[in-house]
Amino acid sequence: MPTRLRLACRMFVTAIAVGAAVAALAACSAPRRIDTEVAPAADFSSRRTFAWQESQASYDPQPDQSDVEAVKRAIRDTVVEQLALKGFREVEGAEPDFLVSFHLVVTTVMTEPELCIRRHIIFEYSVATPALDEIEVCEGRSMVNTRPLRQGTLVVFVVDPTSHNLLWQGVVVGAAVSRRDNVDSLRGAVMQMLAGFPSGPV
Repeated sequence: MPTRLRLACRMFVTAIAVGAAVAALAACSAPRRIDTEVAPAADFSSRRTFAWQESQASYDPQPDQSDVEAVKRAIRDTVVEQLALKGFREVEGAEPDFLVSFHLVVTTVMTEPELCIRRHIIFEYSVATPALDEIEVCEGRSMVNTRPLRQGTLVVFVVDPTSHNLLWQGVVVGAAVSRRDNVDSLRGAVMQMLAGFPSGPV
């Protein structure tokens, strides 16, 4: 294979590989910081049940209400699942041992680069065209697509139902909240947040 043509093919393959790597890194490099804190006087060893308080989700700009409700439902369901794994049970119509609520604030709108492929085009030529090693290789215009990416802060509160003192708090900053991955991202963040939640009675 002539040198220039071989170089063009190598550049094309490299461009695809680099573009795929950039897309993969962009998809998994969204910043996420999770912090949790338990009150020194909190004792979960004697608590068995919990109930929900009103929770909120604030967006800027505001998406469809159905999307907001879907996100709130996903957060709540994940909290219930994770607390059940710790030995706690959700109750309704009975006096709970602690109350749970959350507040999600989505305020950051960013753009995330998607796959970028540079096409190196070899011009067409006739039979009378000089040898291949003299054919110029031209680089096509690079196309970079972007999409909206929202990031939010989620705070989960656990309070005593009698004194209303804060018993535990978890915060995740930088969770991805977009149409594509809002539920999966938030579920993963909540699971990670509650991984160190105190266990209930054995």
